[in-house]
Amino acid sequence: MCNILIIEDHIALRSVMVLSLTNKGSSVWEAENGPQAMKLINDSTIIFDIIISDLKLTKGNGKEVCKEAKNKRPNTKTLLFTGSTIDEKELLADPHIDNVLLKPAGLSELKATIIETLERR
Repeated sequence: MCNILIIEDHIALRSVMVLSLTNKGSSVWEAENGPQAMKLINDSTIIFDIIISDLKLTKGNGKEVCKEAKNKRPNTKTLLFTGSTIDEKELLADPHIDNVLLKPAGLSELKATIIETLERR
């Protein structure tokens, strides 16, 4: 499928996402927080097709991670995963966010949103 970075501070949710996407043929890297994610994003030996981040992280902010990622890797797609009541249109107005998936969402919805995001120009 593709190369994915998942940034999620809830280990159970992150583990399920990683396992599911790996089983579908993707190469998946994972980070628990913003600083861990930035180490991976700054590693020029890794190519990410898409970065999926929770909005609210214990260390860092998913929106800020996506902004930094887009500045360093403008061709990498970003998907913000959130249970927040922030208006989805407001998040999508940010040029650093390619798509938003609202929690709760199932794995099939996650996979469909990844495909949709990757197909956007």
